[in-house]
Amino acid sequence: MNKKIINLGISILIFILIVLTKPFGIGFNQSIILASVAMVLVLWATNCVTKTISSIFVIIIFFIFSSSDANTILKFPLSGNLVLIIASYLIAHGIKTSGLADRISEVVIKRYTTTVFSLIALSFVLSFILIFLIPQTFPRAIIMAAIYLEFLNKQNISAKTKSVILFSIFVAVTATSMAFINGDIIFNNAVLQFSGIHLTWLGWAKYMLIPTIIISILMYFGFIFIFYREIKGSKFSIEKSDNGKIKFSGAEKKGALITSLIIILWVTESLHGISAVWVSVIGVLSMYALGLIRISDLKIIKLELLLFLTAAFSIGGVLNHEGIAGLIFDKILPTTNSDSMLIFYSIIVVMILHMILGSSMTSMSLCLPVLTSSLPMSVNPIFMMFSLYVAINIHYILPLHHAVIMIGEGEGHYDTSMTIKYGIFLTI
Repeated sequence: MNKKIINLGISILIFILIVLTKPFGIGFNQSIILASVAMVLVLWATNCVTKTISSIFVIIIFFIFSSSDANTILKFPLSGNLVLIIASYLIAHGIKTSGLADRISEVVIKRYTTTVFSLIALSFVLSFILIFLIPQTFPRAIIMAAIYLEFLNKQNISAKTKSVILFSIFVAVTATSMAFINGDIIFNNAVLQFSGIHLTWLGWAKYMLIPTIIISILMYFGFIFIFYREIKGSKFSIEKSDNGKIKFSGAEKKGALITSLIIILWVTESLHGISAVWVSVIGVLSMYALGLIRISDLKIIKLELLLFLTAAFSIGGVLNHEGIAGLIFDKILPTTNSDSMLIFYSIIVVMILHMILGSSMTSMSLCLPVLTSSLPMSVNPIFMMFSLYVAINIHYILPLHHAVIMIGEGEGHYDTSMTIKYGIFLTI
């Protein structure tokens, strides 16, 4: 029997079982919603139907069976993230068409990497350095991927090896973004708001810089171990530039000028008050005015990706609004008199809920206010906050468990099976 049909049958069976058993004491409508979410997670993981069909299905179910409003269900397309992602893709495309991406790959990648292992290490180093230039994770990952692609497309390596290398970019961005509060300007600030805790830039770095470096190193070696079979034996063919002289074309100069202005505006957002979204829009319009991108380039934006992101972002919000997430939380969090066990249990519960809710932001919005506000005096709320933050931020099995990983998978840089393979390692 066709494997896709078997997986589809399993997803339907899961749907029926949840509706019939109504776990956690949920009602009929709640069971339909939870069953639909479980079914769609299986469909996304197995790719037995297209993401467009499964995403539209779960969105329709939410509108019919939930009491959530459009702002909750359509949270992603109604937020600035939609514009930011579209603009980031167009900016990355402009950098590519101008020839600047190829020039950067020549200067940076060709100069500092000789093997697949060193290029994967460079993913972590660059994503760390670029925090200070591009404080948004989406454009940081997208632009890095565009630069890497210019280099990789000229190499005689397998498609699997190329996917692993591109996957390393998105993994590295998720890890290194924890080091500083501006590592992910939206998510990291939301963590503080959900916890009711105030920390300065230096205060955040005091707690997270060293742990992030250690975690990034462990994730790098874990990445090499997990994907060693896919990357061993791969070699790069690198041509050295004559006399180290680099000549920029007119298009490359235009691309460099606009990219520099975008980065400067991103870095100085606290001074001028123009959000990263509007800075990205200004960058796109500037590239269009200088002929680096065209109206026809809008075709690079994939509708399937946007529908997938819409569905993935809505899951957590709807489960939370309908009270399903709260019921699950109450049922699975055990009681204990030990502070260390309380933290341990909380981490485990949050990891489980994250797998159910999908969205890391929604998981944070549900768990942090509850767990940081009801702590005994003997437990440091900052320690609890960062423990849960790390547990959610670097734990993903499916792409929908982290927005950055979703972006790369949706763009076709790698598939869900690769995320699952590495995600099992992260879980352990």
